[in-house]
Amino acid sequence: MQIVKNSISDLNLFGTAYALVASYEMGLLQAIVKNPNRTASWYTMESTSVDVDAVEKLLGILWTLGVVGHDPGKGDYWISERFSFLDDILPGGLLSDIAIWVRMKEYAENGEDSFDYDTAQSRDVVYEKKAFTVEKLYRDAAIILAKNLKPAQEQVLEIGAGSGVWGRAMIEALHPKVSCTVTFLDLPQVIAKTQANMPPKLTDRCHFVACDYHHIDLERRYDTILIANVLHLENPPDAELLLQGWIKSLLSSAPDAQVVIVDSFDMTDPIGHALYKVHLGMRHKGGHVHSMDQFTIWAQSAGLKRSHMIQLGDPEVIKAMVFRR
Repeated sequence: MQIVKNSISDLNLFGTAYALVASYEMGLLQAIVKNPNRTASWYTMESTSVDVDAVEKLLGILWTLGVVGHDPGKGDYWISERFSFLDDILPGGLLSDIAIWVRMKEYAENGEDSFDYDTAQSRDVVYEKKAFTVEKLYRDAAIILAKNLKPAQEQVLEIGAGSGVWGRAMIEALHPKVSCTVTFLDLPQVIAKTQANMPPKLTDRCHFVACDYHHIDLERRYDTILIANVLHLENPPDAELLLQGWIKSLLSSAPDAQVVIVDSFDMTDPIGHALYKVHLGMRHKGGHVHSMDQFTIWAQSAGLKRSHMIQLGDPEVIKAMVFRR
């Protein structure tokens, strides 16, 4: 009986997947996101090729999955609270992220990513639009890191700063106890927006540098280099080369400095890990999920040992690795 029960569950997995695909391809999911609190009849009234009863049954699947909310009395549907939260924090919203997933077939056929990252200029355009939409997603994690990163740092370099959420949290957590100054480094269009979005009360603690992180010249002395959600955009050989170059440059002027890498390491959920690898590949062709062991080996080769790890909320989402001598 257990085999039969498991087999039915396995078949339900395919049914679930195709229910989600169908709801997106027919525009039903988009309609619910953009026009909540409507009935199944309302969502189908502009289409003569859709059966209302069948759509009602499809919406029933979305409801049981927790994708939509439902008021049986009124017959209304809306995007559920948990998916509304995702719509609020994901770059471009929920539908933009789903649009990446629906390219999975094309990705498997040709390995092409969804965005143009071939040149620094094209990366600059993409991240100028997207980097700032993830600030809400990482704000709480950035505060946890800032409060738990010891010793207190006075000179911090954030590589690939994007919205600046990580460095900003360090300034706010340490002010006024420590005179912490953060140098935010990113591509020109991105860093201009980073600077424009920084609260005026913090700007005297900030330096903004327009630079491609593939070509960094560490002229100043830093206590900490912060690398958040950057190296997963690089394939293993390039990530190793970049990290070791940054570490060696850092240690040449500050032997007691530390490097902090923030990323999604070693996820324990095998399904989540496998999906993240595909999602990252579809976003960026060179994208790769590097393990904690890989980072440890690379850092050791450049002169740093893994000191400790800091949990930044949900361990399946993001963690910080701290490297020191």
